[in-house]
Formats: sequence, structure tokens, C-alpha cells
Amino acid sequence: ELSIRRVKFDMNELARVAAESVGSRECVHIEKLPDGMFNKTFQFTMVNGAEVVGKVPNPNAGQAHFTTASEVATMDFVRHPAYLLLDGH
Repeated sequence: ELSIRRVKFDMNELARVAAESVGSRECVHIEKLPDGMFNKTFQFTMVNGAEVVGKVPNPNAGQAHFTTASEVATMDFVRHPAYLLLDGH
């Protein structure tokens, strides 16, 4: 089971992209967060104090396009929840 969750990636490149994504020149700290079934998760802290959560999908996660789109849609929903008005209020 562990072999289907193994993925090779360049941590330095991931940290560089995370820093660039928030306009920071450098990542100064990386913390490994608990893995989910489908992702390896890290928290990156930048020299300017910004924090970024980065996820690296495991091979068993499915097609990257669909898994990423699903996560983005979920995060968007959490930021802008849709409320169902059952009684008009």
C-alpha cells in the first residue's frame, strides 16, 4: 500500500514556487503536515511571514487535473458558501 503513495518531487523547486506564489523572495521554513490518503502536505513559511500550504498528489489520487479542480472548487465553496433558503429568510 505504501508503494502506491510514493511520489518523487523536488522540494527546493516546490518551496521556490510556493514563495513565488505569494510574492516572497524566499521560503525560510518547511513543515511536514499529516498526509491524507491522496496527498503529501507541507506548510511553507516565507521570509515576509506569508504562509502557504502545498500538496503533492500521490499516484493513487487520480488524474491531476480533476483532483486539483475538485480541491479548488471545495476551497472556493468554503470561502463563499451557498446558503439554501428553505423558508425565504
